[in-house]
Amino acid sequence: MLDKFFTNQPECTFINTLKEYETPIINRVEPIGENSISVCSVCLNKGDFKEDSALKTVYDYFERFSKYNALCGNDYTLTLKKDESLKFEQYEIDVQEKNCIIKASEREGVRRALVRFTDLLLLGGGNLKKGKTKYSIEIECRLARCFFAPINRPPRNVAELDDDVDYYPDAYLDRLMRDGANAVWVYSDLDHLVRSTYIEEFGKDSEKRIKKLNALIEKCARYGIKVYVFFIAPMSLDEQALTSRYGALSKKYSQVNGNSVRGPKGFCTYTEFGRAYLEDAIVNLVKSAPNLGGIISITLGERVTSCGNTWSDLSGVWNNNCPHCKDKSRMEIVAHTAEIIKGAINKVNPEIDFISWTYGHRGNPKEVIEEYVDKCPKDVVMLQNFEDDGRVYQLGKKRFALDYYLSYAGPSDMFKYTADRAVKEHKRVYAKMQACCSHELATVPYIPVPGLIYDKVVRAKKLGVSGIMESWLFGNYPCLMSKAVGMLSADTLYETKREFLEELAGIYFNTNDSVKVAKAWECFEKGYTQYPVNVMFNYYGPMHDGVVWELTLNPKNLSLPRTWKLEDRPCGDRIGECLFNGHTLEEAIILSEEVSKCWSEGLKYLSETSAWNDEFNEQISIAKALGVLFNSGCNILKFYKLRDSLGYGDGDARKTLSLMKEIVYKEIENSTEMIKLCKLDNRLGYHSEAEGYKFFPEKLECRIECLKKLLQEDFINIENRIEKGEIPLEYYLGKQSNAKRLTAGRNGLESANWATLNDNESKFRVAVGEDIEIEIISPKKEHFCISNEFRLMFPESMIVVSPDGKLSFQIEASSHQSMLDEKINEELSKWKVESLSGKEDTHLILRINKADTNFIRLPYKFLIKTYSDVSWCVDNESTRTLGKWYIAPDDYGWID
Repeated sequence: MLDKFFTNQPECTFINTLKEYETPIINRVEPIGENSISVCSVCLNKGDFKEDSALKTVYDYFERFSKYNALCGNDYTLTLKKDESLKFEQYEIDVQEKNCIIKASEREGVRRALVRFTDLLLLGGGNLKKGKTKYSIEIECRLARCFFAPINRPPRNVAELDDDVDYYPDAYLDRLMRDGANAVWVYSDLDHLVRSTYIEEFGKDSEKRIKKLNALIEKCARYGIKVYVFFIAPMSLDEQALTSRYGALSKKYSQVNGNSVRGPKGFCTYTEFGRAYLEDAIVNLVKSAPNLGGIISITLGERVTSCGNTWSDLSGVWNNNCPHCKDKSRMEIVAHTAEIIKGAINKVNPEIDFISWTYGHRGNPKEVIEEYVDKCPKDVVMLQNFEDDGRVYQLGKKRFALDYYLSYAGPSDMFKYTADRAVKEHKRVYAKMQACCSHELATVPYIPVPGLIYDKVVRAKKLGVSGIMESWLFGNYPCLMSKAVGMLSADTLYETKREFLEELAGIYFNTNDSVKVAKAWECFEKGYTQYPVNVMFNYYGPMHDGVVWELTLNPKNLSLPRTWKLEDRPCGDRIGECLFNGHTLEEAIILSEEVSKCWSEGLKYLSETSAWNDEFNEQISIAKALGVLFNSGCNILKFYKLRDSLGYGDGDARKTLSLMKEIVYKEIENSTEMIKLCKLDNRLGYHSEAEGYKFFPEKLECRIECLKKLLQEDFINIENRIEKGEIPLEYYLGKQSNAKRLTAGRNGLESANWATLNDNESKFRVAVGEDIEIEIISPKKEHFCISNEFRLMFPESMIVVSPDGKLSFQIEASSHQSMLDEKINEELSKWKVESLSGKEDTHLILRINKADTNFIRLPYKFLIKTYSDVSWCVDNESTRTLGKWYIAPDDYGWID
């Protein structure tokens, strides 16, 4: 259901703020001890680096810092000297009584040193400690991205190289420089960037894009920042991203069509044409942008590219039927693609990096990952997700960390396998992290939990990681979190995490408040690690924008909205869609309550700082908004738990309804409070991947009116029903119009009625007794897919049964719905399957003991379809979305 605010979006006035230089202010304190020097004014002697024009940007920053803090003068001298013995970005700061000597071998060491010198003044409250310190950078590449750059999605439908907007104004680059970023990545498509002598349709208007790319490269270089271009290549010619622009190219260029078990055909790089196209395109790109820092491509996962990066079958098995490379292993093909791209780069400029991002490595055994590392060329940088495919224990149970996490520090075993093997093979490995925020909650610029960044970066360095990609399309706002990455990238070791937190706090808050701020951040971290580690909770849960969710008392059976898009109206009530096998609703509530409780404790510490009563303080604003969001998300989970109790007749209906009403009033308060915060802080509600606002004052006011209407209408109607002794929520009795129904047998399958699928040939029947029995008959050899909704609004993972009775889970069950490891066999073993299939037909009987399910009572909902998409019920209204593609609400019928 399209959100009416999809195109009715507020202006992003925060962009104007990012165009303004931000200069930190020293909160002066008296020097403590004879080792402390008070710096009243400072004169910069550029010394050996006087003629280096590329350092102008950091010199300008130093001058602004000095002016803002009344430091212009000659009481103290800062002198820059060249020391050829120091390595790239390495520097030495020698603080003496009347002067300070900074040594470096090249400009980037000077750049880092000058920023560090100003940080030391901030930390010391205008004072410096005498002594000599050498700083070496262990994380050589710190890749950031623009917070507000577009990614060619609705409603704007433009990418950052397609228009004339400057997404990196000088003031923004100044912030990145001070945070320690030395690279940015730009989102694009290879077919957009260069013309091709092999595929003539590619490259329209590419000259304009290349011109903008080169201008950005030149501009960023003044801040010591390289530019990397990100794309996914070679894209399958059947991929929607290409067919929507060029039509059916795979017919015209059929010579590159390769593997396809299911879905788009792979672009085979073992064909002469396929290899030649890819080499030619990369050579043309590098020649067109000779000062490019590097290229990043997802070589495994996300989109269909090479034959090694194609879809598996519905149960997750990958096979290769390509006529050109069917004798090659999957990892051999992926490494081959990386070899072609880096080889083409090397023909022009070997100094340009190629980063091969194996986003789709999750779920692969150690041996497969090690095979890729072994076969990947030595001069290719391997980028691996740091937390992905991780295992986390919450409430005593193992949870599955799929995709990106900030709340889980990592690393996952998958990352360790990659890093350990890479170090042994003397190959470079980078970590894909989320520095500022992640899929858990991305409607604020950042989550202030720098202790988790400490854990991530320290652990990454111990594993030999030499680069960090700090964000995906979100999680990239220049702030204390990205500053933490920059600070921790050096080899400087803090004795404790607390020492680091207090130092970081001293840069952003009054020096005297550092301890209280560090305690607040520790509370935030303690709470945030309790965030339910469950990718479906990230993708569909209420934490991002619960303050605009339309609570539903009378069940509507509507899908939950996607958190990373603007299109979906936040009116879904199928709360089980954000949990699946990862957490029960009750567990999610317990964890969410802990998040909210710890956040409140952290806010108490912040309330004792001098920044709390400022008219506007960026850090305080973010912390307050998060407190509201966590509280609201927890309330929504509780509301739907109570609705279940009301629907199933558990407990006193009047009391349950009263508790639900209390939650509605609390949510009106939360939305009201968020309006106040949004009016002061235009960044709140903005989601970088969605390219717009998930909440803002007008939408919050609309939600408040919806909640008031809910109280005035639906609650009164249900109260009247309860007073009359009627069933409060008839949906729980199966009262749903236009839904297919089947009466279950009560005395075994022989007493059950048959229902026909929409091929008018296949049929099934169900019996419910001590066991739930399902009989399926088809005149064809068919795989059947089944999903139950024993607890309404809580769909279960789809099982797949073959004609010979073999059971498996549909691929989304393990990839997104937390059905993995020993749980797979535990759950499948509950089913007993009898195959009566012949040579040409399918005849199956499935049984499961009711006690082994979440069965509550009849009626319940049931889905059945075939691999070839023959169904009992078909949902033509719902949008098929990630993680629940095959189980839309109206794919289910009722079993009475």
